Amino acid sequence: MRGPGTDVVDLARQALLPGFVEAHGHPTIMGLALAPPAVDIRPFTVPTGREVYERLRTAVAAAPGRPVAAYRIDLLLQRDLAPPTRTLLDEIRPHAPVVVISNSGHAEYANTVALRLADVTAATPDPPGARFVRDDYGEPTGEAHESAAEHRRRRPPGRRPHPGCPPLVLRTARARRHHHRH
Repeated sequence: MRGPGTDVVDLARQALLPGFVEAHGHPTIMGLALAPPAVDIRPFTVPTGREVYERLRTAVAAAPGRPVAAYRIDLLLQRDLAPPTRTLLDEIRPHAPVVVISNSGHAEYANTVALRLADVTAATPDPPGARFVRDDYGEPTGEAHESAAEHRRRRPPGRRPHPGCPPLVLRTARARRHHHRH
């Protein structure tokens, strides 16, 4: 690669590295989404709704009684994909938390156990700039958007989270605490 027209600079035992600027990649979140025990359900990995729910059922079966978090579901790109409502996730895993995080990272879906652990009920206010989707009776459907589904892991005050607790369970309390302070 070095030729007669190459400029050579002696850095006196120092290193020069190229500057890589990537303004919106969230590499930490991607690492969490791809590393075990996360369940990878990205559209190019599992392109159909049937495959998404097969992979989720397989992960649940492999983790009896433990929380399960699946990452990168995409309601637009995965063919024939039914939205992962609380009811649907309860059918897959009724007795331990399940959380599914959207491909954009701006939405999450949780089963009843995950919502209960996060103290999300019909009476839970929406955090500023965010919302918990609710049914016609005001009950949470399990879908949360923006800061209600933000990517931060914090322990709710006075509560030790279940080991490996899915993100919504840990994030929701932080969003609610922020709401009550302002």
